[in-house]
Amino acid sequence: MIIPKRLSRGSRVAIVSVSSAAGHQFPGVYNWGVQQLREAFGFDVVAMPHTLASQQVLTETPQLRLADLYEALERPDIEGIIATIGGEDSIRLLRFMDFDKLRQYPKVFCGMSDITAVHLMFFHAGVRSYYSPTVMYGIADGGGIHPYTKASFERTLMQADPIGVLEPYEGLKPVEPLPWDKPEMLKHPVRGRQANGWDWAEGGTKAQGRLFGGCVEVICPLLIGTEIWPRARSFWNDKILFLEWSYEMAQAEFTRWFFQNLAAQGILDQIQGLIIGRHHIKVSDYTAWEIKQSVLGIVRKQEKKQNLPICFDVDFGHTLPMLILPYGALMEMDAIERRLTILDSSVV
Repeated sequence: MIIPKRLSRGSRVAIVSVSSAAGHQFPGVYNWGVQQLREAFGFDVVAMPHTLASQQVLTETPQLRLADLYEALERPDIEGIIATIGGEDSIRLLRFMDFDKLRQYPKVFCGMSDITAVHLMFFHAGVRSYYSPTVMYGIADGGGIHPYTKASFERTLMQADPIGVLEPYEGLKPVEPLPWDKPEMLKHPVRGRQANGWDWAEGGTKAQGRLFGGCVEVICPLLIGTEIWPRARSFWNDKILFLEWSYEMAQAEFTRWFFQNLAAQGILDQIQGLIIGRHHIKVSDYTAWEIKQSVLGIVRKQEKKQNLPICFDVDFGHTLPMLILPYGALMEMDAIERRLTILDSSVV
């Protein structure tokens, strides 16, 4: 796997809209996120020609989104790329994607949610990318980028030592959405309640594997069956699968269907561990519990994977604050000591 070069203070970072046009719809939130990148990390932030284009333009001509990505990759003055936000149709870029270009110009590429599709395009090309906050979700946080998110960003993308042990967030997590319609309110933290840390499933041992995964609603039904979804069972035998939901399909029934699909593909027979992200604030505690029971019902009861380490409520994806997970990095899951450790450096 090709590993991108690390970012540093003063690095020029491009913002690309490879999915939705939320930056056009909510410029105050976008500008707040850009301000965080400049003030927290000292980045020189630049927009691409269509970063703030309308939804009509991005929907009617997805090639323009790719043109922005290619320009950011090819320009020697740009060192990193961060998605504006997710959406629902970045999969449309696949039919036009030039995988050789991803390999020719490897750079830090960050995003989450619908950006899962683009991450798998990078992975298919053999280039590491990073499941991370986007400009408008996670970076444009209430009161500014959260110290927990900022620390993970710096540890993962701005230094080349092994990342080491990951710590759960144990402070206050938001209980209400950010007020996008009132961008002046973004300067103030939203109300919060105590986070409960990570939840390790009973059973499980110690295992190592390379990180692969993303947002469930994007993987199924959008990615499974495409050329970038791994079909060989052997692909999975050294993987730790990380999964998280947005909120549209964060349901127990859909979760059962999805995990039945993973079982049918032979994926649950091969993976070394399973990490489940903390749910979006719109997902109730009861629904989150039902989803957990659905996962355990398939993995532990049906498939009888008693030794597979499983950790729920890990701080990544549609949660605030969040960790960054590097695709392909070697992780150790220790269900006995209840510890997650990334053994690799994330960048060079």
